[in-house]
Amino acid sequence: MIDIDGLGHVNDAYGRDSGDRMLAAVAAVVRRQIGAADRAFRLDEDELCVLAPDQDAADVLPLAKHLCELVDRSQSAEGPRVAIAAGIASCPEHGESADDLLAAAEQATWSAKAAGRGVAIGAG
Repeated sequence: MIDIDGLGHVNDAYGRDSGDRMLAAVAAVVRRQIGAADRAFRLDEDELCVLAPDQDAADVLPLAKHLCELVDRSQSAEGPRVAIAAGIASCPEHGESADDLLAAAEQATWSAKAAGRGVAIGAG
């Protein structure tokens, strides 16, 4: 799960259309970086989810770290910026149902945000 932090600041400074373009730009970065078998979806206003079949949390960790760094590096130093926090959950390690996996990924995302953004792996 990927949480995009800072979209509200973009909306406030430049308008909702700019925030929507920023969200689309982050989603495009994610889509270009994931594997051919992986799928990215928008979950909420500022959340994306990447399904990576047949990969455990440790396999996805380098990609999640790369995405966080790539989004950070791809922005101008001036003006409102966004950052992403990624939470990783894998089956069966963090649950077997979609609800359990989403809950674990959401908890891991909150842990990543609390740690100052970045990436966290869900607790079982």
